[in-house]
Amino acid sequence: MKSETDFKKDLIIITYSSVLITTTYLFLLKISPLIFSLLCFFPLICISIITNNKQTLASFIISIICICLAFKFPGNIDRSNISFLISNIIFIFGFSYLLIILLDLDKNKNFGEKLSLYVLITSLIFIALYFSYLSNTINNLIMEIKEEYIASTVPQNKFIVKELNTLFEGITKIFPSINYIYHLFIIIGNVFIAKRLLKKFNFDLKKNLNFSNFLIPNWFLIIYLFFFLVIFLLQGELEKFILNVIISLSCIFLLSGIYIFKKFIEKINQPLFLKILILFLLFIFLGYVLILSLFFLGLINKIKHFFKEKFG
Repeated sequence: MKSETDFKKDLIIITYSSVLITTTYLFLLKISPLIFSLLCFFPLICISIITNNKQTLASFIISIICICLAFKFPGNIDRSNISFLISNIIFIFGFSYLLIILLDLDKNKNFGEKLSLYVLITSLIFIALYFSYLSNTINNLIMEIKEEYIASTVPQNKFIVKELNTLFEGITKIFPSINYIYHLFIIIGNVFIAKRLLKKFNFDLKKNLNFSNFLIPNWFLIIYLFFFLVIFLLQGELEKFILNVIISLSCIFLLSGIYIFKKFIEKINQPLFLKILILFLLFIFLGYVLILSLFFLGLINKIKHFFKEKFG
């Protein structure tokens, strides 16, 4: 009797979760591609946090099937890019499920260690698939944008044209890691917002998500330095692959730097408004210098702790 009651309860939860995800996705796709890219993880993260792992997995699989079936009906979405969109959605579902499972897997591990494992796994998958299937298409698209931009702005200025060619070549080379970094910060932002929102509305959270500590594991630093040294021995596509992996893994040190800086700001005995104003002004005036500073802050802090642990 108890198992039958549990089955009915699971069935109701899975049904409601699948309907919510499917309708939200179709709605977001109808509104705007930009809004979809910003919020595509949000309904998945919300469902993942308030359901157990089996319910989450079942809801995700049913939702993917329903979304794919919805694409079969005319008028729902532009049919020219359906296969690309479906594959993209499958990876969004897969990455969301993997992140929540890892964050809830071991209560003794801190947020930084769990996120490091997620970044290592997903960056390798993401970048490998990009170079296998999407690199030629995306590179051609970037080159078309470059040609149109040059033709409409400074076609006669050879110096600027040369500089733009160099810039676009650089963008093409590291585009996979730029795309991955965007994905990473979007999904992390969605996790933070989802947890706060669900707590505010008194939902029963099935997953224990603790973000108070951000300590990078030693194995991550070793892998990062290994890739950094190996890249000097490589050429061609493999060099580009490792370069993009290094840039993607660098996000962990950037996040560590942000955590350290956050703790420093919290110690300042000033009103919240003034702290936000200081952060805003720092970003406006320093920009990329601030981002690089936070990255090196996280990296140097980890190297310092690594040698302290190993050699006392």
